[in-house]
Amino acid sequence: MMRAYINATSAISPQSTFDVDNYIEELIPSEIDYLKAIEPNYRDFLDPKMARRMARIIKMGVATSNKCLESLAGNTPGAIILGTGLGCLQDTAKFLKDIVETEEGLLSPTAFIQSTHNTIAGQIALLIGCTSHNFTYANRGFSFENALGDALLHLEEGNDYVLVGGIDEVIPETNSILKKIGCTQGNNDKSKELPVLGEGAAMFLLSSNENEESLAVVEGVKTLFKPNNQDEVIESIFNLLIETEVDMNQVDGVLMGYNNSKKDDAIYDKLVTSIFEDKSIYQFKHISGEYFTANAFGCHIAAKMIANQKEYPEMLVKGNTTNIINYMLVYNHFNADYHSVTLLSKC
Repeated sequence: MMRAYINATSAISPQSTFDVDNYIEELIPSEIDYLKAIEPNYRDFLDPKMARRMARIIKMGVATSNKCLESLAGNTPGAIILGTGLGCLQDTAKFLKDIVETEEGLLSPTAFIQSTHNTIAGQIALLIGCTSHNFTYANRGFSFENALGDALLHLEEGNDYVLVGGIDEVIPETNSILKKIGCTQGNNDKSKELPVLGEGAAMFLLSSNENEESLAVVEGVKTLFKPNNQDEVIESIFNLLIETEVDMNQVDGVLMGYNNSKKDDAIYDKLVTSIFEDKSIYQFKHISGEYFTANAFGCHIAAKMIANQKEYPEMLVKGNTTNIINYMLVYNHFNADYHSVTLLSKC
């Protein structure tokens, strides 16, 4: 299996993750019904006139990708590959609203053009002048994992650098719909039966060779759809370790997608009391919220923990503080159907 070096990573999330100097110094509580991303001043990355015409999810994607690509000094990656569960919701809602208000009359095509899932990756490519492979995966809970798998294949085929990431946004309309149909709960609700909705963008610049800027290594990724029982999940985890020639004893910590809902977290709890009983367990969705590509943020946090050899506020669920992190396992599931395990290591 092809190993990939993470030369840069950047994330916009409901926490101060985009600001490198003040990276998650303390947790920032949300004042609204879901975990809303803290966005930077886009004037630092985009022409103001251009920024005004862009949807916020596109601006999040462009800002995080620009930060990752700084080390390439004007060169372009061999591929741009993104994963998104729902794509550009803001423009989708605007297009649908225009259809209703005009009674299916004449419409401006702009909102429709910008509502497609691949708009974000396409806009990044246009801005940096990249004419290489450009692809977007929209596969619900596997959107980011599919993008990461494709990126590893491209590196194996000889590309030096690949930009890969996961991105999703929340708009008031989807937040309201998801609450009404019982998929999420409000951020201030006392019930813990459902997860809290979140959003964000996480980008990675991967390379086939290590250099002085490398932060961590992606050893491999594996997905599992609708496992019949816990044993299949455990088998999948061990299969990844076998393929990457890493022993479970070498794993220093496990970062899990705990989302504060009893049903979803029960799956993590079972693993914690079985194969991960002696491991330090960490969580990330309490600061990012739940969304289709939340695992991209989990991998971003894991890479930061490995590169900086430190933990971040209130992430430890169980175990002792890990002094040295050589291997970090990221295990996540979305809605108990989409399971993924990613192994990251120290350079």
